[in-house]
Amino acid sequence: MASKSATSHERNGEKGLLRLQAGLRAMRGNKAFAPSGVVSRCSGASKGLQGFPALPSSSLFHPSPMVMASSEQVLNKHPQLLKLWSQNAPSRGLKPLRASLEDQDGEEVDLFRETLLRYMGYANEVGEAFRGFVGPNGVFLSYVIASGYVVSDSLYQGYRTNKKLQGATNLNVKNTRVAVTAAESLVWQSLASVAIPGFTINRCVALAHFALGNLYKSELWHDVSASTTEQVDHWGPTLFGLAMIPLIVRPIDTAVESSFERYVRPPIEQWLNEYEAKEMANSQGATVSEKTRD
Repeated sequence: MASKSATSHERNGEKGLLRLQAGLRAMRGNKAFAPSGVVSRCSGASKGLQGFPALPSSSLFHPSPMVMASSEQVLNKHPQLLKLWSQNAPSRGLKPLRASLEDQDGEEVDLFRETLLRYMGYANEVGEAFRGFVGPNGVFLSYVIASGYVVSDSLYQGYRTNKKLQGATNLNVKNTRVAVTAAESLVWQSLASVAIPGFTINRCVALAHFALGNLYKSELWHDVSASTTEQVDHWGPTLFGLAMIPLIVRPIDTAVESSFERYVRPPIEQWLNEYEAKEMANSQGATVSEKTRD
């Protein structure tokens, strides 16, 4: 029991320290959340930050009790670090990027949501923003890439569910849950990663063209040269579309996730539970019948 408790304490210390360092990195350039002197010296937690204890780099994965206590004190003293870290955490139900395919606890890392592959899901938004440069064919290719990501992620989620249910005794229940997991991921990602954001960026770019068209007709633009107008008309909508991408991601994801939690997942889970109970009853009935024959 003592060794188990010590291991748990060490893991908590590691996670607390990693959260602290993630918060410090996220604070770069954000002076509103930083104590005096922190922003200019937050290149790493191993450097002595003003108002924070010096954390030796060798303690990152093997923290000493003193480092664990220090990190806990800092997090308790500056809760805005954790708040800032959580606010800057990746959206789309995605966790922070991992460098390897195993995390600290030995759990398998989600290949399509915790690695660089996840950025393929943003391809169509970028394609819509660059529509004026790449044309319809380029935009279509960006949707192919994003759709490929969605399908691959759905298959992968089904594979992970199948792996978790390897010990299941009823194959019908297992296969049904695998299929439902893959289908739900396909629909969720299609809406949150492709259809809604792609349409939104498309309309943002069109709105920028419309606004610039009105600006060109006004007296404010009367003395602007034709070459400048051409450059603004070429780059303005694209830059506006790109700027909107990080602003629309979280609201869209939140709306889709809330809708699924409220309207989609409850009836599906209820149906799965009823189906599983029915299958188990049928299996038990079949077993009893076989024993009766014997």
